[in-house]
Amino acid sequence: MKNRLVKEAPGKKVPVGAGEDAENTHEGPLTFVYQHDYWAGILALAGLVLALYIFFFPVPPPPKPGVPAPPPPRPVVRFPDLTVQGLTVSGSNSSSVINGRVVHLGEQVEGVQVIEIDSEGVGVVLDGQTNRIGLTR
Repeated sequence: MKNRLVKEAPGKKVPVGAGEDAENTHEGPLTFVYQHDYWAGILALAGLVLALYIFFFPVPPPPKPGVPAPPPPRPVVRFPDLTVQGLTVSGSNSSSVINGRVVHLGEQVEGVQVIEIDSEGVGVVLDGQTNRIGLTR
């Protein structure tokens, strides 16, 4: 647009088509847009498309953190009938009389392992579940 036709008026040089859009004599990559009056319509159409897209395709809310499912119930372990008849508490050398048999820490009686011996009774474990057996008096 360097050599644009110019009308000469008395004492003035005015570009052809000047008047209200005399300011639209820009040069550069957007010259095409400035030369045409429909650029406002293009922008309005683009805005309408964007608004419709946002309306019909809203951003979904982030997923709520779910409550974790409770762990499945452990199978019920049935402990055999055990009776603690006597206790000797001496640290790692502690022993107990269970159902008439002397057992030490870590030993098994009727499939149940002895894991604790104290002055109150004996702690035993069977299939990962623990139980406490008090001293019978």
